[in-house]
Amino acid sequence: MTDRHFPETTFTLSDDGTLATVKLGAETFVADAASLEHFIGHLGLLRSRMQPEVPLELAPEVRYLQIEGPAMTIAPANDQKSIGFLFRTPTYGWIAFGVPVKEAVAIGRHLTDTFANRIPPATAAND
Repeated sequence: MTDRHFPETTFTLSDDGTLATVKLGAETFVADAASLEHFIGHLGLLRSRMQPEVPLELAPEVRYLQIEGPAMTIAPANDQKSIGFLFRTPTYGWIAFGVPVKEAVAIGRHLTDTFANRIPPATAAND
């Protein structure tokens, strides 16, 4: 049986913030931002193939990763059957979700119905 724990791992960042040095056990590698994003993508793909699957529903007792400082853009997908919800995360770069148009419209309705009353009324000062 193989050990299910990562070897000792350390991370350092170059003085100019452009290169990361990662030491994983006896192996050391240096990567730029694009290389790390590519590697993270591969790790995500690997995780998506593992068991147990990520649950479809979020259980109240489950801890989950929260990302601060996101940005978002919405764009039609090339197939015209879905809407692209693209989120920029400082941690993982840009992540795109292709949401079927019907579901995207339902999300919009839900957000409007649930949160529209939280928007302060327009005033001459903030028009």
